[in-house]
Amino acid sequence: MIIKIKEIAIINPRDKLKNNFIASFLPMRALEAETGMVDLSAKIKSEEGKRRFTSFRDGDILFAKITPCMENGKLALVNGLINGVGFGSTEFHVIRLAKAIDPKYCFYYLIQKKVRKYLRSKMTGTAGQLRVPSKELEDLAIEIYSLSEQKRIVAKIESLFSRLDSAKDSLLRVRQEIKRYRQSVLKSAFEGRLTPGISFSRVTLADVIAKDLGGGTPSKNHMEYWNGNIPWASVKDMNSEGKYLESTIDRITKKAVESSSTNLIPAGNIIVCTRISVGKIQINKIAVAINQDLRAFFLKERINIDYFYYYYGTVKFKTSGTTVKGIRKDDLLQYLFPLCSSQEQLQIVKAIEDYFERAKILEDAVVQGLDKIEQLKQSILKKAFEGNLVEPDPADEPVEVLLERIKKEKAKF
Repeated sequence: MIIKIKEIAIINPRDKLKNNFIASFLPMRALEAETGMVDLSAKIKSEEGKRRFTSFRDGDILFAKITPCMENGKLALVNGLINGVGFGSTEFHVIRLAKAIDPKYCFYYLIQKKVRKYLRSKMTGTAGQLRVPSKELEDLAIEIYSLSEQKRIVAKIESLFSRLDSAKDSLLRVRQEIKRYRQSVLKSAFEGRLTPGISFSRVTLADVIAKDLGGGTPSKNHMEYWNGNIPWASVKDMNSEGKYLESTIDRITKKAVESSSTNLIPAGNIIVCTRISVGKIQINKIAVAINQDLRAFFLKERINIDYFYYYYGTVKFKTSGTTVKGIRKDDLLQYLFPLCSSQEQLQIVKAIEDYFERAKILEDAVVQGLDKIEQLKQSILKKAFEGNLVEPDPADEPVEVLLERIKKEKAKF
């Protein structure tokens, strides 16, 4: 029987909580996307939690309502909370189900991509601040079966998912091996073992960089500085798996560049992180302004940019700082660099990329395998909630009787 979630649950219940106790604390980052895994290590005093955060109890489902967390599947059934109570992000909707509903059944229903896609179309607000209204969650249609059948469906889903997760773990181990293989290739390359006969002279980074520029953040108090047509990069745009910086989340205006300490870096240069994620490096394929956590390197003519990129990724930098780790420009530029002729640099780059190409063939197969596993999971969920995953049992309690019990239970909430 298809009903609305509000018929079987309370959305965002108001708890009457005592004072002077410790509870679990779940910021948004404590929820792992799509898996339902939760980090319960943080705790909070009840007074602070009641004043600043959303409350919930053991057995509740937390549903991220804001973009992009909702689309990414930030969703979890929480249990094992300290004193049975938790506080978390105000960007969570809390779903408290009737006792006649298996909470895992509801969790698996909500984690479906088609459900998230539907709710994405119902979001309201401005770009970057879109949210799912509580009414849209309350009115969401869900197929309900008897409690016994819900439990059989959950057991079957988890049995099938367990096999798929074992396969996924194997593929993730292969991916880690590929990553280690690449690091081994780079180490061999700059020790001269990939290209015998090439010798290096040790110079500093300062010797091979013609110019370097830092950046800054335009004032957020001036709306005319933001949402322009100039890409503005920060650490969050630096994808450690990608060689090139091709787009940014934020964009600024020409006036922002003129009125702040940011700098516009022409395409085809090196961008590195000097704070937060020291060691990350990319080549910008687009002209981009940068913030204060990044630095741009303009290489001398005799330095091949790919050669520099590959070597820089092997360096283990020593950072400093208490809350935010970083490295001073002067310290960074004193790190050693293996210099050889321009022709030899090209030869080393070609050798590296030949090995990397072989690794990419295997990595593409791993990615395809992981994608296939996710597709199979969504297919299993589709069958489950269409009533095609387990056989019905005539001895099960009729759904109408179950719903009548839920009505009486909700009247006591």
